[in-house]
Amino acid sequence: MSVKRIYPYKNVVMLTASRTVCENFSALKAALLAVKSNWADPFISDFSDRISSALATLLGLDKKKAQRDATTALKQIQKTVLKKLELFKTQVEVEFAAARSKAILDTLGFSMYYANASKRKQSILTQLLMQFRQNMTDELKAELAAVGIAASLTDEITAQADPMAAADAVQESLKGTSALVTDEMQTEFNAIYSQSMGICKIAVKVFKDDPAKKALFTFSKLARQQGS
Repeated sequence: MSVKRIYPYKNVVMLTASRTVCENFSALKAALLAVKSNWADPFISDFSDRISSALATLLGLDKKKAQRDATTALKQIQKTVLKKLELFKTQVEVEFAAARSKAILDTLGFSMYYANASKRKQSILTQLLMQFRQNMTDELKAELAAVGIAASLTDEITAQADPMAAADAVQESLKGTSALVTDEMQTEFNAIYSQSMGICKIAVKVFKDDPAKKALFTFSKLARQQGS
């Protein structure tokens, strides 16, 4: 490809951030039109449509949407199960003497995996859940229940092993499926970025005395919010 990218972001991040610029523009249009008359309608709606077209047609948004949906599902499972694991670990540490507490947590995979799993490392969390399920015997469950650690909590953690592994596999399978970017696509992406930056450069001056509104047109911040 001979046309070079003029922005330091992933294509989908740049386009999504640009669409956010359009949304913020629409919300504050009166103040912006007061200093830039040629931004009157249908300027921003036309630009928003152009970005949507780029996302849908040029990037193959359906593939990206599938990946984002898979990531969302995975993060929800992570969030839920990590809360339960933290609660379980704390109860074990409170209810058992140090030596027995360590032995239980070693057996269930906490000592090897929990530190990294708690940092949202997907494959590590999957390994922890698999070991937890494998080594959660009826005898151990009874021992835990005897000190008040509910069997329902251990069952809820155990039940997340397969959904976590499946969600992780789906997300991994969808990585790298975005469409090949051609010179024509990159030219369009560059033009959209240039237009977005033009809007942002003027808008940050218009709202220079209002940090909250100024931030709505700080492109680097908008890109970070999209996961750049």
